Amino acid sequence: MRTAILLALAVAIGVALRLAPCFRDPGFQMVVDAAYHARLVGETLAAGALPRIDRLSVPPAGRETARLLPVGLYGAAASFHRLAAALGARDLRWSLALFVALAGALIAVPVWIATRTLFGQAAAGLAAVVAVAVPAHLVRSYGYWFRYDAPGVLLVTLHVALACVALASLSSRSRQLAAAGSALALVAAVATWRVSLLAIPIDVAFVAWRFATRGCEPGVRAWWTWSLVLATAGFAVTPYLVATRFVVSPLWLVAVLSGTLLWVPAIGSRGTLARSGALAAVAVVAAVAGRSATSGGGVTLPALLAARLGVAHGHDAVAALMLEIQELYPMSPLEFLLARDELVVLGAVLVLAPFAFGRTRGRPTLARAVAAPPAPALVATMCAALMALTLLFARTSALLAPLACVVLGGLFAQGLAPPRPSARVPARAPQPARGGRWLARAAVACGAVTWIAGVAHAAGAFSHLGADESRALRFVAEQTPPNAIVATLWDVGYDLEARGGRASLCDGLIEDDENRRRIVALDAALMRRDGTALIRLCDQYGATWLLVPDATSLESVAAVAGDPVAGKILRGEPLIEGVDTDRVLYHLMMGDALVPGFRRAFVSGGWSVWQRVGGTP
Repeated sequence: MRTAILLALAVAIGVALRLAPCFRDPGFQMVVDAAYHARLVGETLAAGALPRIDRLSVPPAGRETARLLPVGLYGAAASFHRLAAALGARDLRWSLALFVALAGALIAVPVWIATRTLFGQAAAGLAAVVAVAVPAHLVRSYGYWFRYDAPGVLLVTLHVALACVALASLSSRSRQLAAAGSALALVAAVATWRVSLLAIPIDVAFVAWRFATRGCEPGVRAWWTWSLVLATAGFAVTPYLVATRFVVSPLWLVAVLSGTLLWVPAIGSRGTLARSGALAAVAVVAAVAGRSATSGGGVTLPALLAARLGVAHGHDAVAALMLEIQELYPMSPLEFLLARDELVVLGAVLVLAPFAFGRTRGRPTLARAVAAPPAPALVATMCAALMALTLLFARTSALLAPLACVVLGGLFAQGLAPPRPSARVPARAPQPARGGRWLARAAVACGAVTWIAGVAHAAGAFSHLGADESRALRFVAEQTPPNAIVATLWDVGYDLEARGGRASLCDGLIEDDENRRRIVALDAALMRRDGTALIRLCDQYGATWLLVPDATSLESVAAVAGDPVAGKILRGEPLIEGVDTDRVLYHLMMGDALVPGFRRAFVSGGWSVWQRVGGTP
């Protein structure tokens, strides 16, 4: 009963934190990505199902959303709103805010399950309470931020938590049930959030590591077999994975073939070298078979890594585009260790955890890591992989945050644990291990600091478009024909579709190959010295209006186009009048010169709307 009360209280506080910005400003707006997803939920409610073709995206043909994105979020949110409406709450905006806030706050449950399984009841309570306030997760699950992150992180963490139960259980029935639940949580996560696919290579790496070093462990075999069977069935009917033939991709073939090895005692009973050789053979077979069977699509993790590490030769427009996306920015080591808006002190906790555990349980060694039980080994593998990814892409910190809380709870439990029996020390009443009291107190202090940072962030969060952008979008909605196609920068496209109600030449869905081509072409045309390329691009797709943002977007467009102006802006150097400023986009932004083929129809601050006039050049 006390556990249920604690979890209910943690979830309630988590919901309150995530809705605090909405209550403080009832006029909150869902902008950018949130505006796009909220629009699709509205269309799902209006049509009874998500329309197959989204006519406001990549016009005139439109976008087949389900082939490019996981669409589970839209159906789940629509069902939630129908339930809320039946109870009298008919405002879709608030239903979506509550949906996100609840999904974010429920992170306390899988964190409690994982920590309870690994470290006990007291540790689980601390971890669950801290988890609802970690800024890295909190800032991506505010009510106004209606995106995949909150339900996606919840489901991935549930997948890991139930995997821990399956790997640690001594009961065959409990092991099988937990393993099946873990697999279903993974399927649901992948059907909701593309980033959830990151869990798969980490899982595969863990299974391969355990097989190479420990052979055919019954717990790992049961868990991974359930994952393979149910996930393969689920992935085979998930449209965006079907479109890329994911179930016959090299990654999933490695997963399946490595799982098969767990059922071959003749290989599992051999030495580490033989088992490693078998895994290497599996990887080669999967790479050859998968490469010939799959089709490319969207932006993959290898492509993102290549862009982040700068391994491309010459100017790569797509890489430059990805590097302009804020969620894909890297996180410096200092930010990882002590960032108020991310992991606060939990990054430092993760780095120091092996040494803290070692102080009370003995120095960590490779042999000790190999001999570790599978459940804590899985969490350690997940943490290590996500820590590396978070340094490259800040967005991954949302996945890492719940597991950091599990580790924090483990350190608290470790500090309270009695020392191991020793032949040199007479038997006595259980006491905390050496240095245990400071470790337990430090864990509580870190949790308190994280909590304070989360509350402080919630107190200052808000969501609104700028006044000039709002006026420009209102002009588009009221003064352009309903069937008009509007050209604008990709990071404005979602708001144009949602608030302007007009088809956008390109928007923020970089996973869409056609959309990426348009972004690159539009940015290149805007950085030309004459408007010929821009006119041809607009005429090709029937765009008769142009929505131009303020000058803060100049650097991003120049970076994608490979224009040296981008470097000057980043270095803070002044632009040379008539040389660096002789660009179509600059003239459109400043209104300092006529742009043949376009007439300015509206201006508010730095934002303007232009109409296509005249014939084709």
